Amino acid sequence: MSDSSSRIPGWVWITTPTLAIAFAGFVIYLSTLPASDELGAVKGDARQALQQGIERAKASVADTVKNQALREAGKPAYDFYRLLEQQKVDAPEVDAYVSTPKMPPSTMSTCFRSALSVMVMMPMKCGPTCCYWA
Repeated sequence: MSDSSSRIPGWVWITTPTLAIAFAGFVIYLSTLPASDELGAVKGDARQALQQGIERAKASVADTVKNQALREAGKPAYDFYRLLEQQKVDAPEVDAYVSTPKMPPSTMSTCFRSALSVMVMMPMKCGPTCCYWA
C-alpha cells in the first residue's frame, strides 16, 4: 500500500496558494485606505489640487493665446535671427587631410604569417610597418 502518488488532489495544490495570495493582497489594500476621519481631509486636498491644476491650465492657455497674438501681429517672439545676423564667426584654416598609404598585399600576408607565429610562440622581428620572422 505504499503509493508514491499524493492523496491530495492537484486542484487543492493550486487553489490554496492562490487564495492565500489573494487574501494577503486584500489585507494590504485595506491597509492603504484612509480611516473615515481622514477621508474628508484627503478629499479636501484632492479638490484643492484639482483647482490649482485648473488654474495653471487656464494660465498656460492664456500665455499661448498671447504668444500667438504677438506672432500674428508680425512682432517676432525671439530676436534670434536678428542677433545671428550681427555676429561673425571666424573659422581657422585647416590643412587638407592626407590619408596614410595602404599596405601592399605581400606585406599583409607577411603580417598574417607573423600573427600566426605569435600564436605558436616562434621568434620574430618587428620592422617599421610589420613584424617578420626572425
